[in-house]
Amino acid sequence: MYKFKFADIGEGLHEGVVAEIYKNVGDKVSEGDSLFSVETDKVTSDIPSPTEGVIKEVLMKVGDTIHVGDEIYHIDNGSGESAPAEEDKNPQKSSEEAASVVGDIKVSNEIIDLSSMKSSSKAQKGDIRKGKVGSSVRLQDGKLITPFARSLAAEKGIDLSNVQGSGSNGRILVKDIENFKGAPSPQTNQVNSAAAPVKSSSEDVRVKVAPIRKAIASAMKTSWSTVAYTNLVNEVNMTKLWDERKLMVESVLAKTGVKITFTAFAAKATAIALKEFPNLNAKYDEATNEIIQFGSVHLGLAVDTPKGLMVPVIKNADSKSVVEIAKDIIDLAVKARDGKLTMPEMQGGTFTLTNYGSAGAFFGVPVINVGEMGIIGTGAIVDRVYSDKNGNFYNGKVMNLTTAADHRWVDGADIGRFNMRVKELLENPAMMGVL
Repeated sequence: MYKFKFADIGEGLHEGVVAEIYKNVGDKVSEGDSLFSVETDKVTSDIPSPTEGVIKEVLMKVGDTIHVGDEIYHIDNGSGESAPAEEDKNPQKSSEEAASVVGDIKVSNEIIDLSSMKSSSKAQKGDIRKGKVGSSVRLQDGKLITPFARSLAAEKGIDLSNVQGSGSNGRILVKDIENFKGAPSPQTNQVNSAAAPVKSSSEDVRVKVAPIRKAIASAMKTSWSTVAYTNLVNEVNMTKLWDERKLMVESVLAKTGVKITFTAFAAKATAIALKEFPNLNAKYDEATNEIIQFGSVHLGLAVDTPKGLMVPVIKNADSKSVVEIAKDIIDLAVKARDGKLTMPEMQGGTFTLTNYGSAGAFFGVPVINVGEMGIIGTGAIVDRVYSDKNGNFYNGKVMNLTTAADHRWVDGADIGRFNMRVKELLENPAMMGVL
């Protein structure tokens, strides 16, 4: 008998909410088959079976919060003896290796009210113990559908007979409902229009808080309560970079297939400055009372997604060109918004860049990512009329640049000099190069 425990699937992730259960008591499974999916602080993951056999017991239900080390499945694999979970066999396994055992990881791209799936009666609890709750439901036409997908289809008024499932054995998944382009069920529309009351504009609405939002809230609270914030701002004359980028963007695109953005230049300038100010590319080790200055710059990039802020990491940004950084930014941003980031792509950041200018903001006070020494923020680029030393007026471009850092470990003068160095590089783009 194999006693399968929930393993640590990534740095800092200690618990998750059971989103869907694919295999139940009596089901035969092969090694690698998806057993269930779990929504954690950062991602939704399909958890594969570590062995082949027959499911004998399911020790969880949809909506449960499970913790690392909890037994979740008992699988009869013919061994006759209780086997330890994978993480017990390899106690020294690194977080990256642990991440590899969870299979295909995707960013959570849905928020579903799990309360409707919880049982309240003794009969329902009995069904859970027998493995009947959380498994796929078979429709009248023989199609299989997950409970979440069925609930979402009902909410959207979708006729399931028209939906093609993309899961195993044609199972209809949540993504199939979300991507369905057909017409809603006429019967459902008639019922809704006849029976559903029209909400008044003053009616309260309750929105279920997803684990990713709870994680963001926790990180923000921890940052503000533990960091001694100092925020310094400089005004950057972006005129030269604006003009030079305009001249080169099409030729670079034709040569490399990459469209260079202002964010790529800001990231390159930040990486250069961090190598010159290693006390900012660092973290405080509380256990040893030491400042660890990182040898490479792994630059976190704050990305706005429909389900919350994600911070994928541009690895070794200090050794990459503007074009290489631009390509990484595009790839990571697309993955973040499409829900395809892997855990390693979100780990290991040493400093963060946020571009609140993309939302039209001129100035902001960025929040430091917990464990890092600082963060730099770029505002919107706006028009400004300048005068030179001879009294001649000309039109230019300007951007506010803010550096927030932990004043416990970095002096204000260094924060100011770092911000000034990034400003200098942005105002003289030839110092950074492109390719």
